[in-house]
Amino acid sequence: MTERIGSWAEGRARAAGIVERLNVQRPLALAAAANPMLAIEHLGYAFEAEARHVIADRLRLAPTTADGSPGVAMR
Repeated sequence: MTERIGSWAEGRARAAGIVERLNVQRPLALAAAANPMLAIEHLGYAFEAEARHVIADRLRLAPTTADGSPGVAMR
């Protein structure tokens, strides 16, 4: 069953479990350094459409940049 992540806060709440699962799969943990969203999806999580860009920005950018405008990196 796919677990849904609908916001940055929800993703942060699940972070410990996600990291724990990544740590037992070394190749996936290394891949997460390059593409964390894809690695998280590989674990069986799915991102809600409206939260996807916000979460992607928060994973890739500094908090002050990512918080400035949702989807800032997409434009």
